[in-house]
Amino acid sequence: KLVLIENPTATDSINHMGVEVQSIDEVRAEHERITGAGLPTWVEGETTCCYAVQEKFWVEGGDHRYEVYTVLADAEQMKNTPKIADFRSAEVCCAPDTQSVNITAQR
Repeated sequence: KLVLIENPTATDSINHMGVEVQSIDEVRAEHERITGAGLPTWVEGETTCCYAVQEKFWVEGGDHRYEVYTVLADAEQMKNTPKIADFRSAEVCCAPDTQSVNITAQR
């Protein structure tokens, strides 16, 4: 499912877009497909964002940032403080730290 996130501080009408998938395996498969296409990604892994525990990674394509994620569980709070995204130093809700983490598919 495609998710559009608005943010009043964003310079465009859209802050970023998300693609919600059904499982961690789908997150990993999309990461492999997108990195194979040569697009820059950064893996956040498991995090709490938008009242949900999620497994996710980010990709930049064109003029926007996208997150590909799956929801693992509900969370009682949003997240303490939004962080500044590494890509273009634009504000992104629940942006990951700049440290990258590799994910591998388990069979």
